[in-house]
Amino acid sequence: MSRSEVVHTLAQWLVARHATIATAESCTGGNIVATLSSEPGASEWLHTGVVSYQRTSKEQVLGLTRDELSDGLVSEKTARAMAAHVRRLAGTTYALSSTGVCGPSESEGIAPAAAWIGIATPTGTTAKWVELPDSGRRQNQLNITYQALDILLTYLQESE
Repeated sequence: MSRSEVVHTLAQWLVARHATIATAESCTGGNIVATLSSEPGASEWLHTGVVSYQRTSKEQVLGLTRDELSDGLVSEKTARAMAAHVRRLAGTTYALSSTGVCGPSESEGIAPAAAWIGIATPTGTTAKWVELPDSGRRQNQLNITYQALDILLTYLQESE
């Protein structure tokens, strides 16, 4: 499925269920919410997009605790917490988060083009690890954005 088809299908899925979504992004730098907001009618289901890049922002803006960040900024625990916190703050049905490394160099021992994608739902949180070929910082951000949206759509469709 193309990127635009993924976004369009996700939008239709949310509208059909009267559901809303928020995002909390780190490595993707706002590309997820920008991609979602490019879909006509997004104001019906897209609620909030937060770019929380630094540790202090994750603590002060999203409200993550030191324990939730104890495994590092790029971790499953952090991705799940980011999604859960932004979902709670925005009062949405779902939330999507990204925390990873886009390059040009590694961070926390993690190579560029790798990220944790978090999903928060009314029944809990989950996260999935994404590791892609390093295509340069900007392309890595776009590739992780697409993977995050695809992961969310697949998760939602399979949860029915």
